[in-house]
Amino acid sequence: MLKKFPFHTFLLAIYFPAALLATNLGEIKIVTIVRLMLVMLAFSVGLLFLLNIFMRDIRKAGLIVSLMIVLFSVYGLLYAFFKSPQVLNGLLGRHRVLAGIIVLLIGLVSWAVTKKIRHIAEISLIVNLFAIYLLAMPLIQTAPFALRANSDAAQPPSLEGKAAQTALDGDALPDIYYIILDAYDRGDYLASEFDFDNSQFLDLLRDSGFYVADCSRSNYAHTFLSLSSTLNMDYVQTFLTPDTISEFALKDALVHSELRDQLSALGYQTSAFDNVHWDFSDADTFYAFEIKPILNPYLFPVESVFINNSALKMAEDMSPRFTEAIQKLASSAVKDHYLQQKYILDTMDAVVQLDSPKFVFMHIEKPHGPYVFEPDGDFIEEDAFYRDTYHAAINGDYDKRGYVKQIEYLNRRITAFVDQLLKTDEDAIVIIQGDHGIQENEDLNARMAILNAVYFPDQNYASFYPSITPVNSFRIVLDQFFSGEMGLLEDASYYSYREDKMEYFLVEEIMAGCVP
Repeated sequence: MLKKFPFHTFLLAIYFPAALLATNLGEIKIVTIVRLMLVMLAFSVGLLFLLNIFMRDIRKAGLIVSLMIVLFSVYGLLYAFFKSPQVLNGLLGRHRVLAGIIVLLIGLVSWAVTKKIRHIAEISLIVNLFAIYLLAMPLIQTAPFALRANSDAAQPPSLEGKAAQTALDGDALPDIYYIILDAYDRGDYLASEFDFDNSQFLDLLRDSGFYVADCSRSNYAHTFLSLSSTLNMDYVQTFLTPDTISEFALKDALVHSELRDQLSALGYQTSAFDNVHWDFSDADTFYAFEIKPILNPYLFPVESVFINNSALKMAEDMSPRFTEAIQKLASSAVKDHYLQQKYILDTMDAVVQLDSPKFVFMHIEKPHGPYVFEPDGDFIEEDAFYRDTYHAAINGDYDKRGYVKQIEYLNRRITAFVDQLLKTDEDAIVIIQGDHGIQENEDLNARMAILNAVYFPDQNYASFYPSITPVNSFRIVLDQFFSGEMGLLEDASYYSYREDKMEYFLVEEIMAGCVP
């Protein structure tokens, strides 16, 4: 059969969407690739059917269609490569030139396949086998993620010290809420970098009984590194070696953390919300935001990337109407992001009513971009706040204004939630933290300064201090409310650039009011 039929045509059609998925595991949901795969399959079937009518040899038609699929799928990447001045002075980086070369190439190959190739069966076999091999690579990479297989490397070893065993003095186990506000800056950086006074919100927390660490810093500069460290109560270099560390391993360590294991052993139920970065669906209570992979009326981010990588890039650059249509479809994904985050904020009150004891893990992707919330919670209609690449603001002014809008809305919602929670369950433990700061610029410390507030029902904050970092948060919880003997680690903050997140290095505090 591999000699008689061009299976490679269909395998290559789904290879490129599969490869996009494999290179973005943990950043996109698998279901969002389904529609793109179906469209590419339909495209390949249609081309093969039409070409076979004229050539009357499905194997030869398949070879030509496969070439067209490959060139169609990588055209945008080729264009970006040849557009660089370092590559032939950018001479081929023009759509009319590059597209003409590609059309000529397809024509020459079509002539060769029609007139010159004699051993078509053997060639079909080779191309089929190559396509199988090619597709197997992203599928093998994706399969463990899809099946939520737990890598041994992602399971942190038991920590030194005595694990939590029983509640102190036989008291009822307290509910524990861990609320992560993604990229929420520390008060002094909000004042200096965004000209925003956050003292009213921080004072409201203090009045409610919270301890606010005014000089707190994140342990790492990126979410999955930071939260993996916090939930495993140790630095990632301690429980993952250089050979085993990866985004997948860290995100799995985040979901199946040492803290979760210890709390489960005590009888805690875990509650979590849907998130595009990791899969927490094995929580005892999981709040899933529904995604319609086929009928969603907007472009998923992975579809926008495919358009930019493919020959549709040419249509996008040359046709203002096509560009406008694509931008409208792509920006509607921002509205979906708005609805996802609003779903968490609107649902979090229901978590309070769940049976105790419970550990609530609530990661809210705000005030991180894209900036979608007005201070009153309405959707920001002015697309300048999210129109740029990757749904970023179009300039620094819109970026600062958009970030502050998210802060103002979050402050209102979190204050209301805390007020209601403590009226319902005054014995709860509540930790509210940023996982890192919002900025990525020459001031590396700006990325590390975070909000860090904790509520203990006994109001005993003797173990806390202004410069405490999240790696110690749950060590204190286990020591103070359970018979734990974790102790505190030395606080350290490690920065890494987005291009190479695993290459982190130590950075020191520089803000005058926080330097010892």
